[in-house]
Amino acid sequence: MNSLSERHKPGQRVAAVIVTYNRLNDLKTSVDALLYQTTPPDHIIVINNNSPDNTAEFLLSSKRTIGDSFHYLNLQHNVGGAGGFKKGMEIALELDIDRIWLLDDDGIAHKNALQQLKLASFNSDDTFSSTAICKDDKNSLCWPPSRKTTSLNTLNQITETNFAPFLGFFIHIATIEKIGTPYAEYFISGDDHEYSKRITNLGLKIYWVKSSIVIHPRPSRLEIRIGKFSFRHLLLPEPRITLDTRNRIWTAKIHGSSRRVVLVTLSIVAHLILHLAYTGNINALGAYLKGIYHGISKPTNFDKSLKNNSLQK
Repeated sequence: MNSLSERHKPGQRVAAVIVTYNRLNDLKTSVDALLYQTTPPDHIIVINNNSPDNTAEFLLSSKRTIGDSFHYLNLQHNVGGAGGFKKGMEIALELDIDRIWLLDDDGIAHKNALQQLKLASFNSDDTFSSTAICKDDKNSLCWPPSRKTTSLNTLNQITETNFAPFLGFFIHIATIEKIGTPYAEYFISGDDHEYSKRITNLGLKIYWVKSSIVIHPRPSRLEIRIGKFSFRHLLLPEPRITLDTRNRIWTAKIHGSSRRVVLVTLSIVAHLILHLAYTGNINALGAYLKGIYHGISKPTNFDKSLKNNSLQK
């Protein structure tokens, strides 16, 4: 197999970053999808979050097969998606590239996904993103931007948004120089929301590219309608509920006012009530309350390491 650099076509030089944990079969499919892009990335970087399966062996074999354009890092402990993307981006920034493409290990990029991103972002430093569609319904968006825009056929070819998930997130190094890398302290859940806010708060734009498709499993979500109001509620395991709750409050503290923190906390309480009412899972109560406590009590100055944050150990 030719190296990625030998197969590179003219255009922006790109490093794709994948963070993985214990999903070897998914990872193999994801990497293959990158290798056979119509315009493959110049570099592939995989961060292995100390997976207990045979991921390390697969990465070593891939390095031998693909060559110098393939990079990997086997971590000694799990630093979560946020920590993994931070490390992957730091590796990418040492390479001769223009953009970084952030991807999940269970996301499968259509063969022209990167080509479409390059076309959309030509001569622009703005942030663009592939569009994540559900594996079980190719017209459904995994993360709808609004209650009225939930399907692929409702999107424009280029759709401005205030958020894009780390699932096809296509960011220019000039933007990273302005806003930095993701906060590892978020560990998992909401790190992409916070990062998107850093971009839009500077007046920079984020766009979804309809023709750049990444297939992803459908998130487990309740769709609840009460009178004229509808709610989307993610169904997460208890540890993830705690982190998601904490991180939502952290983002409000970093980017908003005290009033915003109060409003976000009230929204979390509303979701807690919905969760208990529709699932009957009483264990979720403790997970939400723990997240609220840590969100309010823990510092959000990420220039210093949060060494005592037990949630990340």
